[in-house]
Amino acid sequence: MVLQQGGGGFKPAVLSKRPYIIGGGYMKTNNAEQEIKELEARIADLKKRWPAHSLRPAMVQELEELEERLEELKRER
Repeated sequence: MVLQQGGGGFKPAVLSKRPYIIGGGYMKTNNAEQEIKELEARIADLKKRWPAHSLRPAMVQELEELEERLEELKRER
């Protein structure tokens, strides 16, 4: 557990449950189903922000990476 110093002492820090991109890969989570749900949510969010014009290459690359990781997890099940 990570602790933060608060006004009245120490309290648990809030940590994100999202997988982080590190060195081009993803940290493994203990629960593949949770990671699948998170990836699906991130893909949906990215597609909502998808511009009609002037698409940035970084967005295309991020979508491809997320979709590839999602397919890997679904194959492993």
